[in-house]
Amino acid sequence: MERLNENQEPRGLSASGLRVWGYLFVLLGVAARCLIQNGMLGISGMTSQQLLQLMQASESSMLLITASIVMQALESCAIPIFALLLVEGFCKTSDWKRYLGRVALVALVSEIPYNLAMSGKVLDLSSRNPVFSLVLGLVMLWFYRYFAEKSGKNTLIKLLVTVAAIAWSGMLSIEHGAFFLLMTAVLWLTREKPYKILVGAVAAAVGCGLSLLYVVSPFSFLAVHFYNGEKGESNRIVNMLCYPLMLLIVYAAAFLI
Repeated sequence: MERLNENQEPRGLSASGLRVWGYLFVLLGVAARCLIQNGMLGISGMTSQQLLQLMQASESSMLLITASIVMQALESCAIPIFALLLVEGFCKTSDWKRYLGRVALVALVSEIPYNLAMSGKVLDLSSRNPVFSLVLGLVMLWFYRYFAEKSGKNTLIKLLVTVAAIAWSGMLSIEHGAFFLLMTAVLWLTREKPYKILVGAVAAAVGCGLSLLYVVSPFSFLAVHFYNGEKGESNRIVNMLCYPLMLLIVYAAAFLI
């Protein structure tokens, strides 16, 4: 995006601004499950039949469950945003291995806070926190770049790598893993194309086939549209600690309810 002079602030959203929006959407989803579902309603582990009976028996419960569903749908807007940030970070990093190491560290540090917030347990093998999908995404992007030369063989390799990454996300039960990797692949393939926003939004809409909670995710490209390509002011330590601390704070709030 052009500037009139070097001292003028670039218009639009920087990577730091996009990250803030992404975390706000994530916070909505975490609050929906931890505060409303686990804390206020205590519906963790309920069957669909029990949930339906609860909604029929109490109007306030029905309103809270509806609010929770809406908040989780809005959380899906964070997925394309963080997929874009991962692609941008991969393209601009000078040390891919260190970048991968930092993301893997955040994934490991976030696991216990994630378990506490989602299930109230320190150890929960039913799902992994979504930061692990960023780890898989970075490995996938490395293969994309290594086999960048256009050929039938390289195209097949990249396709197999994408399928393998999505399969691993499923085997590891990574939350939002398949959808995140799908968006990462699309945003990588269209990163220098003028129709990136349109294709990304369409791909996000197709993602609704994975879960109806992704129905709102195409609207996140309104924020992506205003991305100006700038890094913006940020602190690496704050960025790394933001997600696990968010989980712990929301868990503490739910525990006090």
